Order: sequence, then structure tokens, then C-alpha cells
Amino acid sequence: MKKKLLIIPVLLMSMQLLAQQRPHYTQYILNNYILNPALSGIENYTDIKVSTRDQWVGLNGAPKTSYFSIQGPIGKNDYRTSSTSFQVPGQNPRGKYYWENYTAAEPHHGIGLTLVNDRTGSFNRITANATYAYHLGLSPTTNLSAGFSAGITNISLDKSKHDFSGNGDPYDPATGASLSGEINKIRPDLGVGVWLYSKSYFIGLSAQQIIPQKLAFADDAAF
Repeated sequence: MKKKLLIIPVLLMSMQLLAQQRPHYTQYILNNYILNPALSGIENYTDIKVSTRDQWVGLNGAPKTSYFSIQGPIGKNDYRTSSTSFQVPGQNPRGKYYWENYTAAEPHHGIGLTLVNDRTGSFNRITANATYAYHLGLSPTTNLSAGFSAGITNISLDKSKHDFSGNGDPYDPATGASLSGEINKIRPDLGVGVWLYSKSYFIGLSAQQIIPQKLAFADDAAF
């Protein structure tokens, strides 16, 4: 009897839970910047990355995520124009010499831009964010950076992929009345992060989608 009584409040609590859908990335360790704006300007060159991830290939409405990111430092003394030494005389900016003689960078700024397209089923999200970070040396070999990202997200619902009945009911208020095609909602997007890093380790913390993106595709005119 006691076990049954415990189940009741658990069920009531679950009704208050909120969820959100965030893009998933493959090999994100190769681009921590896409998850944390504090990495803006962490490299000693302009860093550009492009990635596409297909999940559950072959299934209708399977998730697909693509992104483009670019970030670089401002006012960094060891700045280089590329990630290799092809265009720069001397050592590779990220080669053996760099790591053997690693020192914390001088205080500097970093800026960047991310573009993300995330499609799952009938929903599609396109997010564009500009990022900024400031890097500060805490010790001869340790840096701390803090940054933020700000932009907009366009969330769209494709009714042609939302019809599960096969009857094509155009008056379902949950999908925007009798209008066909895509229904779009634009929402502001904001994120923050911190990043502690040195030659041997890095630790980061970030918060995405700080501004709630509550959506309602229902159309009162359909009732």
C-alpha cells in the first residue's frame, strides 16, 4: 500500500516537467566552440568548421543536423593566419614547439559566428548566433575565458510531414488551421559559458537557450 501511495506523487510531479530539443553533434570534442561561446578566439588563428550529422538514415523524418562555425582572436600577440605553417614562416602554430613551450595567452578578445540547421520529423530549426569572449591569464600556463552568444532561431513546422492520419485534415488547430505549407516562429536566442584551460586540461560550463522558446502553432481561427 505504501508503494502505491509513493507512485501517486511521482506521477503528479512528472506532469510539471518541461523538455527541450537541442541539436546533437557527432565528434563534438573536435569543436567545443559549437557548445560553448567562451571558446571564441581561443586559437591562434581563424578557425572554420563545417559538419553534417545524419541519424537513423533511411527512416522517414530522421534527425539531420548541419552547422557552420567561424571564430578567431582579436588582439592576440601570437595570432597566425592559418592552422598550419603553409602561409606563415617558422613553426606550425599548433606543432610540437607550441606545446613544449606552452604559456598562457595575453588578455585578448574573441569573436565568432555559428549557423545551425536542425531538422527532426516535421520540425526544422535554423539558428544564427554571434559570439564574443574575453580571455584572461590566471597563471603562467592557465587561462580563463568567459563569453556569450546572441542571435535568433527560426522554428518551422511542415504540415506536409505532420499528417499521420493520411486523411489530410486541413482543419486541425494543432497545425495552424487550413493553411498549407510551413508555419514559422522566430525567437531570440541567448547562451553563456566559461572555459578554464591550460596545456594539460580544460574544463567548461555553458548554458544554452537561456531565453525560453515557448511555441504554439495552434490557430484560434480554426475552432
